[in-house]
Amino acid sequence: MVYVIDYLRGQSGRVKWFYWAAPLATFFVWQLILFYNWGEFPVLAGRINIGAPFVGFINSLVDASAYQTPLQRRILPELIFLICFAASVFYCLRLTLVTLHERFSFLLYAILILFLSRAIWVEDWTFLRATTEFCLIGIIILIGSKSKIRYPVFGCSLIFWLFLFIRLLRHGD
Repeated sequence: MVYVIDYLRGQSGRVKWFYWAAPLATFFVWQLILFYNWGEFPVLAGRINIGAPFVGFINSLVDASAYQTPLQRRILPELIFLICFAASVFYCLRLTLVTLHERFSFLLYAILILFLSRAIWVEDWTFLRATTEFCLIGIIILIGSKSKIRYPVFGCSLIFWLFLFIRLLRHGD
């Protein structure tokens, strides 16, 4: 992405071609190895993971709002956290010092998350794993932001992920 942006700006000497070619080659070789073992390319096996926008997320939110089972009582606060976190990062996008490609990456991850199917939003470890990069790039945007809300949002995020880590260690579920 950086290479393409630099190339379009006429600054193609700043980022060398092998910086992006090596990871792409590694990705394709790994896909071939997995194809050899599984009989299908993993990058093409995600058809059930992508669906109509908002459907999987809204279904999960409606289901969790019943707040009756232990899983629903775990999922609802996590979904609310993701909504608040996303809103805070979107607010900070205009006030951040991070580069354009980091902002663009965050927007692309937000779009990807909205297209995740019900198969992903059915259980908290599944959707939290699928939103990891979204949250990490969001944290980078918050760190680079000049907004005063970055401190409480960053603190809440830290507490949230620490809580999940402790829950994983104690219960393994």
